Amino acid sequence: MTTSISQEGIRKLASELSQSSEYIPQITELREELKLQLCNLKNQIKQLELKKQNSRLNNEHLHQQSHVLKQKAICLRNDTWSVENKVKTLFRELEEVTSALDRRGTEVEHLKLEVKHEHEACQAIEELKAKITKELANMKKDRDMYKKKARSDARRVTQIQNRIENIKAANAHLEPSG
Repeated sequence: MTTSISQEGIRKLASELSQSSEYIPQITELREELKLQLCNLKNQIKQLELKKQNSRLNNEHLHQQSHVLKQKAICLRNDTWSVENKVKTLFRELEEVTSALDRRGTEVEHLKLEVKHEHEACQAIEELKAKITKELANMKKDRDMYKKKARSDARRVTQIQNRIENIKAANAHLEPSG
């Protein structure tokens, strides 16, 4: 059993006990108990000092961890800003691309209309070409027919001229020379 006794109380008790010899065994016992208490107190002080040192080391470690976490938080904040800026940039680029696609879509629609008109014009040209080809074929037939007729007429004219010449020649024999 340990009791805490003040230093002044110990001195007083020691002086009283030292005066009477009958208390010597009690003094010895009390001295041993005080030594034990002193030893316990020294151990408690060492433990408290170790706890204090451990607490200081823990505080330093926590301070370092706090500093590291603050640095990480700053990095994360900077990364967050960077990501936000990149996202904003990507959204702007997406809007630009969307706008460009819309413009291209409008251009494509105009081109489709132009292609449609050109296709219709090509069809009209093909139809006209077919009509011209047909008309040319008809004209060629007519030309060939007229050529045949002209040759036939030329032969008839030649035959008629030959007859006229023959008649003139025959008439020339019949007419008196004068």
